[in-house]
Amino acid sequence: MEHVIEDFNRDLETFVEQRQKYLMLIPCSDGDTVAVLRMLRGIEEADPADVFLSFADACNHIDAYISVCMERLREEWSLANQFAAENEKEPLPPLPEALFDGDLPAADRLIRAFDYMRAQLPPDGGHRLVWVMFPTSIGDRGGLLNLLNQLVPDDKTVQPWMRQVRLIVRDVPYDMLNRRAGLCDYPRVWERPVDLSPKAMAMAMKESLADEHCPTADKVQMMLSLAIMDTGYNRCDDALAKLDVCMGYYQSVDDKGMISLVYSCQGDVYRRKSNWVEARNHYEWSSVTAAEVEAKQQLYMSVRNLGEVNYKLKEYALSEQYYDHTDQMASHMLDPEGKADAMMWRGLAQEKQGRHDAACQSLEDAATLCRSLEMNDALVTNLGHLKRIYPKVGRDQQLDDLKRELKQLKNGGGVA
Repeated sequence: MEHVIEDFNRDLETFVEQRQKYLMLIPCSDGDTVAVLRMLRGIEEADPADVFLSFADACNHIDAYISVCMERLREEWSLANQFAAENEKEPLPPLPEALFDGDLPAADRLIRAFDYMRAQLPPDGGHRLVWVMFPTSIGDRGGLLNLLNQLVPDDKTVQPWMRQVRLIVRDVPYDMLNRRAGLCDYPRVWERPVDLSPKAMAMAMKESLADEHCPTADKVQMMLSLAIMDTGYNRCDDALAKLDVCMGYYQSVDDKGMISLVYSCQGDVYRRKSNWVEARNHYEWSSVTAAEVEAKQQLYMSVRNLGEVNYKLKEYALSEQYYDHTDQMASHMLDPEGKADAMMWRGLAQEKQGRHDAACQSLEDAATLCRSLEMNDALVTNLGHLKRIYPKVGRDQQLDDLKRELKQLKNGGGVA
């Protein structure tokens, strides 16, 4: 299994670094999208010189999908400018209005987005824009392939948009032996299928574990992956047994980054078992260890999980503190959904403590962020909580306004 992931990771890294191909087309199943996006996130963290933008919404109609991509770009732009303001840095220039013009062809809007983002790259060279379109489901494959055919030439021509750009796009799985000639045969396209299904991975891992020449470190890494799969399938005892072996190894080599990860995985197992005390213990150990080695992504995840488990344990003051930290970290991680979620749960923890004014402030802040980034589902959830709390603090006028906004949202009217 390890060699499957390593080979794929190596190909992703090579594609970003090389200069001959500009589109990597990755046929894979819906179930593999999250894993591939995580690998790309790892490459992004390893080389901060490149700018990665990933778009994972469903692609049921190509024009609508590109519109959603542009809205996600607007969210990233808003967060980047908020961070710039907080740190007294120059803001990004306004996004071109043409990006949001649904009457323009999808290919034209995409190229304009590439041009805008390339202009923001530092001028000293060596920086790339890695634009990832990895839909969680593909209902309009014809539209997607047609878009790519408009972007990528069938010869070795280098179009202006290609410079400093690497385009990574998901396709549905297909029979590699009987596929039709076309886009994948263009000289500027790299076709790279991947199968990370549990069946394929389990088979590859078991083969590697049985290989006496496989290094111990690789076997432990494969065992960790199997433990995570066991957790997903509620095989909790099997997962904990494997994680104990992994922990012993990583402690013996003093790999604190991996120790933090294993603690977090153990916390995930106990959370599955609704053993909230043990889950909290392991997430705390994970966060402390992650902080020692400045593993920011792992620390972020563990702190967020501590907010959840303390809420489950009715330790609402602690939960509030952890969600407050999560809110602050989400700004630095450029995670608008995570930030809105943290503010909401901080408000709910404040409500449980009877601090209704503070709860209103947190939920209103979350609602404001949701409005600005058009996260309407999350907005409806936040407004539902405020609808419950407003009567407790005598905000009758605001309650009436809120009800009107909720009605408009539920009727599909969006934010006024």
